[in-house]
Amino acid sequence: KNLSGEKGGDYYCSAISEYIRSALLKLGKLDVKRLASKNNEPDDFGLDYYIEGALSGIEGNRIIYVYLVDAKSKSYLRTEQYKLVDEQILAYQDTIIKNILRELNIDPSENELISNKSEYKDAETFQLIGEGIYHYDNKNYSAAIKAFDSVLTLDSENIMASYHKANSFFKQNNFTEAMS
Repeated sequence: KNLSGEKGGDYYCSAISEYIRSALLKLGKLDVKRLASKNNEPDDFGLDYYIEGALSGIEGNRIIYVYLVDAKSKSYLRTEQYKLVDEQILAYQDTIIKNILRELNIDPSENELISNKSEYKDAETFQLIGEGIYHYDNKNYSAAIKAFDSVLTLDSENIMASYHKANSFFKQNNFTEAMS
C-alpha cells in the first residue's frame, strides 16, 4: 500500500509485491496466491500466512514496511522496515525474501533462492515493471503494455516484461499480440 503520497510509490509497491510473490513461487515449497483485487481478503483463500506491506514518506525519507501475518490469528510474526533509496532497491529484494523464509523456518539456501535480479537490472527497470503491473492490476492494459514496452526497449530479453505484456494483450482479447 502506498502511503507516500507519490504516484511513483504505487509503482514501487507493485514491483516489490510482484517480486516477493514470484520469488516465493519459484521456491516450490509454498502455495502462493496473489490478491490481485482490492476486494479479496486473505480469508477468501484459506491461507496460513500472508504478507502486507506499505511505503510511507516520513520527513523526506521513504520507508518500506513488510509484515508477515499469521492468517488465522491475524498476528504479526515479523515486521521489517527498509529505507528506500532508489539505487539500493535491488539489494533489498533478496534480504526481504530471506527474512520471510527464516520466519517460516525454510532454509533460504542459495541453491533454492532464485533471484529476480536479472529481470530488475536497475532501479529504472524495477520502477517500469512496477508501473506496468500497477496498470495491469487496475485494468489499464494499454498503459501496462506501454510500461512493459519501455522495459523491453532497455532490455529486449526481459522475461518478466514480456510475460506481463503478453498477459495484458490477452486481457484485451488480442491473442495474436499475446502470442508474439
